[in-house]
Amino acid sequence: MAFSEVICLISLLVSNSIALRSYRGDQVISTVAHTKSQLNYLHRLETSLDLDFWSEVESIGQNVDIHVKADTVDRVKRDLSSIDLEYNISVSDLQSLVDKEKDSQLKVNNISDQADVLRSYVTHPVMDHWLQRMASECGDRCTLINIGQSFEGREMKVIKITSNSPTGNKSAVFVEGGAHAREWISPVFVNNLIYKLIIEYGVDSSVTLMLDNYDWYILPLVNPDGYQYSHDSERYWRKNRATTIFRDCVGVDLNRNFPSFGMSDPVYPKHPCEDTYGGPFPGSEPETKNLVKFLLGVDKLHVFLSFHSYSKMILIPWSHKMKPTTHHSALKTAGMAAANAMEAANGGKWVVGLAGELLSYNAAGTSLDWAYANTEAKFVFTFEMPPSRSPPGFVLPESSIKSVVDTTWPGVTTLIKTIINTPALEDKYFVSKGSSKGKDMCYCEIIFMFLFTFCYI
Repeated sequence: MAFSEVICLISLLVSNSIALRSYRGDQVISTVAHTKSQLNYLHRLETSLDLDFWSEVESIGQNVDIHVKADTVDRVKRDLSSIDLEYNISVSDLQSLVDKEKDSQLKVNNISDQADVLRSYVTHPVMDHWLQRMASECGDRCTLINIGQSFEGREMKVIKITSNSPTGNKSAVFVEGGAHAREWISPVFVNNLIYKLIIEYGVDSSVTLMLDNYDWYILPLVNPDGYQYSHDSERYWRKNRATTIFRDCVGVDLNRNFPSFGMSDPVYPKHPCEDTYGGPFPGSEPETKNLVKFLLGVDKLHVFLSFHSYSKMILIPWSHKMKPTTHHSALKTAGMAAANAMEAANGGKWVVGLAGELLSYNAAGTSLDWAYANTEAKFVFTFEMPPSRSPPGFVLPESSIKSVVDTTWPGVTTLIKTIINTPALEDKYFVSKGSSKGKDMCYCEIIFMFLFTFCYI
């Protein structure tokens, strides 16, 4: 039996030996608070019951999707009705969506077929072995870098992909995926990006241009522990698997744990039982520490891309406050070019804008804000990929993966080509890095960022 087949067999046996949580009878309820009292009620509901808010509760008029367990559904509906808070049942049985995804997933996890990793939701061991194989087959153009271990000891591997062309000391692009465990489409898309950059260099003109101008550093899984747990136990798990001061409240939201702005604000989640809990202190998690240390060592980082779901949005800083950066116009211009390309590829309507405004809430401790404020990267974006809102949620059938990849890929290529081919875009909006970015920060924020970033150097 081939080694790859052994890896897959072990992965399947381990996954099947662990009891998967059932979501039978669980529902997703969607509602919108129209008054301050209704908004306050949703805030209380978020902490008083064991509910999974898929949308953070931040402002009046914001659509909120709530995953409600079967034994709590009737109570939540009564409570919402008691304060005249209208709601819709967006998903009547959450397990039915998981079953559809699972049925097709049982047919895969055989790494002998390249398409499995690119068109299926494979486990972490399978994905990790595939990444090693791709790096090996790529030859001198690729380097696999172990940037550290996760909380449970899994290696976090970045693949560096470059070109054969001697273009001097090139700038760099960094891509991350899989920060939130349940957003399975994110690492799948990033794996497709890796594959295209390796296989299509010298064949596809866009790929060749992107690699001749940039070295690419790609981390498919920021959160390997949480991702594997979402396969083994809880499909809708979000955080990592770190222990907290509460034995029954496991995990930290890694995209709230970066030592970024706003972490002393009320929007920064403090309770370990919250799905968006940002950790005991900024940068507390090994996954965050590893990534911060690595990115601070990347020379001439120019573009930072983060992939999440669910929606069709391209987010630009800031996310911790609803205020644009000095470079908002440049980021918006490049982002709109990407959005138009995805729409032209039959990807539907994508929107581009300030993260806080598009999401209708402020989020502290995000990689988006940290990368913009602390690295050399000038072009910083988060892609919120499908599925969108019909029905809402993180389950995308494997039959839809190819469509999402095929329509999102033109957005990435167009974004990078726009940055490469439009030097006036950078010349017009960007001045020296320190002075331009510093204008976006108050003195207290600058001091905060200096202190925490200094710890990683």
